[in-house]
Amino acid sequence: MIPAVTEFILDVKNLNEASANFVENTNEENVSILKKLWINTAISFSKTEVGNLGDLQTSAIYFSLYSWGANETKIENFIAATDTMNQSDINGLPTKARGLSAIEYLLFDTDLSTTVSSFSNQRRIDFLLALNANLVIKSSSLKEQWENYSTSFINNTATDINGSINLIINQVNFY
Repeated sequence: MIPAVTEFILDVKNLNEASANFVENTNEENVSILKKLWINTAISFSKTEVGNLGDLQTSAIYFSLYSWGANETKIENFIAATDTMNQSDINGLPTKARGLSAIEYLLFDTDLSTTVSSFSNQRRIDFLLALNANLVIKSSSLKEQWENYSTSFINNTATDINGSINLIINQVNFY
């Protein structure tokens, strides 16, 4: 799991850097780059999902990273409000209004020019940057949690449903 999580962290960092670049140069080319990097990040996240078990499943870290089906109303209401956009505020949003699902909603509008135009709103830009910063923190937390859980996971050689191999098999069947 650690290699998949490490790949995910690298993709999150690339997405974060590209978001900062997009803010400096808001144009269709940079939206296209962001969209491709978002897809790469979502794919690398999907490779980690089989690890949503045991202590990690209890922590709900996976849902904080990507809870598919963005809550568009919550996202738009948050952007329209005057609330601050610090990490505490982002963490206080429902999981479907933050993480990869919220970034997906912001980037994948009807077409590139509409997406670029939507970012003429400074709060939308601030929200994109805050979401990406939160994703960097959460992805690092995922790795830390896996590092803490890995010894227990490796040493769990039980042959019943609670054994590590069976937990993985059940996750594969789930996803």
